[in-house]
Amino acid sequence: MRPVGAVLAPGEVLDTNSLMLAGMVEETGGKALRLPIAPDRPDQIAAAVVQAAESADVVLVIAGSSAGRGDHTATVVRRLGRTAVHGVAMRPGHPVLLGVLSGHRPVPVGVPGYPASAERTFTCFVGPLLRRLLARGRSAREEGIPARLGCTVSSAEHLDEYVRLRLARIIDPRTGREGLVAIPLPRGAGALNTMVQTEAVLRIPAGANGFAAGAEIQPIPIAGAAFATATTIISGLRSPATDALLELRREETPRGSVHWTEFGVQDASNALATGLCHAVALAQDHDADGGTADPIGGLIARVGEVTVIEIARTGSTSDVLVVPALAFDSQPITALRAVLRSTAFQRRLLECDGYSGRSAGRETWHGPNAQ
Repeated sequence: MRPVGAVLAPGEVLDTNSLMLAGMVEETGGKALRLPIAPDRPDQIAAAVVQAAESADVVLVIAGSSAGRGDHTATVVRRLGRTAVHGVAMRPGHPVLLGVLSGHRPVPVGVPGYPASAERTFTCFVGPLLRRLLARGRSAREEGIPARLGCTVSSAEHLDEYVRLRLARIIDPRTGREGLVAIPLPRGAGALNTMVQTEAVLRIPAGANGFAAGAEIQPIPIAGAAFATATTIISGLRSPATDALLELRREETPRGSVHWTEFGVQDASNALATGLCHAVALAQDHDADGGTADPIGGLIARVGEVTVIEIARTGSTSDVLVVPALAFDSQPITALRAVLRSTAFQRRLLECDGYSGRSAGRETWHGPNAQ
């Protein structure tokens, strides 16, 4: 572990957790003092905790709170006082440790070393403790925002799980109203990029095994997040051509702001018809008659007017995006249309065997009377 600004050698990582936690302390109203990094040796960790306890009300010991051979926080706290809690039924943040120091007022908190776990430990335990010490009482109840899940989210029933989300604004073709659709970001306590991309957090309580796609939820928004300004959700097939489109779009926006759910035709069509995605990616047969047996014809019967945007052509089929007329000029679709017409996309298609990009970006309107 090395301080920020150090030149890293193989096997070394930067200490970003102390910066994050110090910022969260100050946002809560406290004053943070960051001490030098202590080696993973019990005597040196104990000396650092005692030194911190001379001037601090709360001592955060970052990493080492789990139960592995090299984890010493619990041993140190028991030597200096006692542990009250070691491990909680939540994810991320399970290895958190809470204790007391003999002869000292300070409360030691063992903070897990993975960034997402460290953030949850502060939010769920340290923040409320600081507000109590500052005589600010309990924090105001965090109000969730109404949204629907864009895909199924599973969870273990024996613990509380906190799932990080991106949010997208999507027009429901059934009602014409815009609503928020939430997409889970990759899970993992060490996913630092995921933390940066998070716009809201959903708690799945112990006893629940998750939520189905389309479920109405109340996630807690993250202060300062971009909040649904650039997230695009597409359901349907994946192919070398769609991967090229996705890669180019992600080069323009933060990774994670374009979410492609690989569904079969029926599930993808259902997602579009119920307002859970901006567009559907399908393979269009050039000889299709547009009837209800054709997936595009079936979508027209459910959502009304659509625009079919060609991605690339191969043999007797084309990879296409199907967009409801109500969403055609929305920001996410406008951005995708610009990529499809770009020279960069044409060049990328040349690297995909069997694809022709001559008609990439071509837009065709389809309506109930045009079948």
